[in-house]
Amino acid sequence: MKTLFFSLMLSVFSLVGMSQTYDVTISGVVTDIDSGEAVEGQMIDIMSDSVNGDFFYFNSVFTDASGYYEDVIAVPDGTTGAFTVSTMSCGAYLSQVAQYSENNTEFEIDFAVCTEVGGGECQAMFYYETGDPANNLVIQFTDASSGDPSSWDWDFGDGGTSDEQNPLHTYGSDGLYYVNLTIEGDSGDCFSTVEMMVRIGSDTIPEGCQAMFNYYQTPNDANTVYFEDESWGNPTSWVWDFGDGETSEEQDPVHIYGAQGEYFVTLTIASDTCTSTYEEMIWVGLDSIPGCQAMFYDYPGDVPNSVQFMDESWGNPTNWAWDFGDGETSTEQDPLHIYAAEGEYFVNLTISAGDICNSTIEMMVRVGLDSIPEGCQAQFFYFPACDSVPAGDLNYQFIDMSWGEPDGWAWDFGDGGTSDEQDPLHAFAEEGEYEVCLTITKANDTCESTYCEMVYVSYDTIGDCYGWFTYMADDLDVDFEGFMGNSQNGVYTWEFGDGSAGSGQSVSHTYADDGIYLVTMNVVDSVMGCDVEYTEEVWVGDNITFSVYGNVFLEDSMNMADVANVYLMTFDTIGDDLINIATTTIDANGYYEFEEVGFEHCVYFIQAELTDGSAYFGDYVPTYHIDALTWEEAWPVFPFPMGWSYDVYLQPSQTIQSGSGIITGTVNEEESRGMMSNVEILLLNADGSTITYMRTDDNGEFDFSEMAFGTYVVYTEIVGIITTPVTVTLTEENPTATVSIVVTNGEALLGVGEINSRFIDEVSAIYPNPVSENSSVNIEMKESGTVQLTVISQYGQVVFATNQDLPSGFSKIELNTNSLSPGLYIVNVKANDNIATVRKFVKLR
Repeated sequence: MKTLFFSLMLSVFSLVGMSQTYDVTISGVVTDIDSGEAVEGQMIDIMSDSVNGDFFYFNSVFTDASGYYEDVIAVPDGTTGAFTVSTMSCGAYLSQVAQYSENNTEFEIDFAVCTEVGGGECQAMFYYETGDPANNLVIQFTDASSGDPSSWDWDFGDGGTSDEQNPLHTYGSDGLYYVNLTIEGDSGDCFSTVEMMVRIGSDTIPEGCQAMFNYYQTPNDANTVYFEDESWGNPTSWVWDFGDGETSEEQDPVHIYGAQGEYFVTLTIASDTCTSTYEEMIWVGLDSIPGCQAMFYDYPGDVPNSVQFMDESWGNPTNWAWDFGDGETSTEQDPLHIYAAEGEYFVNLTISAGDICNSTIEMMVRVGLDSIPEGCQAQFFYFPACDSVPAGDLNYQFIDMSWGEPDGWAWDFGDGGTSDEQDPLHAFAEEGEYEVCLTITKANDTCESTYCEMVYVSYDTIGDCYGWFTYMADDLDVDFEGFMGNSQNGVYTWEFGDGSAGSGQSVSHTYADDGIYLVTMNVVDSVMGCDVEYTEEVWVGDNITFSVYGNVFLEDSMNMADVANVYLMTFDTIGDDLINIATTTIDANGYYEFEEVGFEHCVYFIQAELTDGSAYFGDYVPTYHIDALTWEEAWPVFPFPMGWSYDVYLQPSQTIQSGSGIITGTVNEEESRGMMSNVEILLLNADGSTITYMRTDDNGEFDFSEMAFGTYVVYTEIVGIITTPVTVTLTEENPTATVSIVVTNGEALLGVGEINSRFIDEVSAIYPNPVSENSSVNIEMKESGTVQLTVISQYGQVVFATNQDLPSGFSKIELNTNSLSPGLYIVNVKANDNIATVRKFVKLR
């Protein structure tokens, strides 16, 4: 699976820790819900929701020829949370949640979808690199498509095109461009399109090298695999491990496997300056995965202790039998179940389809609990490892899905066979029903867990009754071409999603307006006895917009807000002003909607604020989607047709204890030296809980008065600006304080004269500065304590975070800055009292 190209494409949205991290691996297989075959080119979106709000991640990866995808995510130490893994299916968005921690880092998440990307026997793919070391605007594009295409159609996203296989293109300026490659073959069985966002400029291409390969098989010899090196960086040596005990040092080896099945192939390249390793799971001699497999995911319902279960099984089951682990059952496909109490329940789903298919899975579901349990839990799934015929082998692949970082596996396959491998391949001697058990253990006897499941072993095949279509759009004109398995007699009819219809295997249609349309193709082949319906979203035109909508609630209740403004905002990274794209109001039901939201800014934020006409005005503070007080903790809004409601749960304020204390201040922008009006200023307690807020007036001033003496925190909230909060203590001796806030270079710096931390005495400048490789910072502590150090990019992205327990006196902290992209970075250092010190450095190439 070649996910690296797509990770580069979305790197501007990916906030990845560069050191002091642990890896979370999310992988899975996407299959067609009707045929059970692997779906190639399916986009998988992965987005984080970390518990502490300091880590955000968003990325998209694509499935390979075997339907497999994988993403390895570097998560800052100490961070726990959940990744939402989503994909499209017939215009709907399917999502599953993986709750991660340092003891729970590997997830297998599979989908069965009714979407098939592309068609025929090829897949478009490319990579790019600088074509002229002296000019970063010159880009060399290299075709890395699979199959046997004979024509290439490039669109470079700036008006330029090419029909060369490996074109060299010069852009006019830095920026982000959507590059499109369409390939076709002479025989008509190959047609595929891929589009990537390419970042052109000084930090376009990573240095070093990257291992990568492609492979293919021939119909006449399914066990022979042809490997093609697709690495870049001028390697001089290649070491292949074919996953069956055999190796090679050729650049483009040909390898003959002894048996059909699944193999993990590894390529390691090296040169005088770098080494790189790439691993991919390949399928030898396999066209599809037969049989069926029970699978489900769950998420909390709208009422306490309720759980919505969603069937994700494949293999066309017709019956579902649920056991919710509390004595209750259901035969619905996607039941909603309400538990009597919080706790952990083992939920069992059994699916069947007559005598053809039977599969059972059991998973633990946590009801009303927020954290991942300690220890470990055995879990696995399985699938037939080849498309067997009655004379073939009954090979089944078992995949460990346990959590808790086990280091020992003991499998009992129910037929006398055993294994101590993590993901064994087992050959059953005959068809039948077997109870397979997996026992996992951890070192030092810290954990042991056993999981058993009935496995139904049989010969099975899947026919060719499946269909899909491809399309090419030129503004409002779209050409469609349909496909149906090996059908030669299919009758094709179309519904274009705008009320129009058509017929024929190849059809053209002109839409009246830009937009996204659900196009349905129906194919009937009376000779094969096959009737297929396939639906896919089709993007038409260049000016596609979406609606962003939701409801505004009071806290976590179902009570709606009455009168409120809702703001659609995006980043302000230079501090000129808060960028407010649009403002709307809620209706009587607390509902808001922004229409025709475009792609210009890619990431938006939603914030709701009660106005003075509300009966609750003053009782709640401005709150972002879902329930965050700051943009750094908010869930971002992506303007895509996900069908999500971007709800806001307003957070309550507190009553200020009256007294004679006063905190006043101003907010000004350093470069223009102008005062900034309408800036939100939060007033917090010493423990970080919100008291109230106000906005700066036309003179950039704010005033919290008539407060009791005590310790308060003043926080400036501007989207895209990194804020250094300040702690202010009001006493009888010092009843007033004046805070001066300066917004500059993407950060808001606050001060009340000298900001004195009880723990930190001095923080040195970053050295060396500018930074070419790694760097350091010296911290002198008044007394021992925990120091949190965060490195933030100029885009407001956390790229490195660490917590250090430092003794009193002088300490040197090493910063792993060698792999950072060129640019300006902010280092935020704070101790247990949350008083922060900010330093900056510039990273050179």
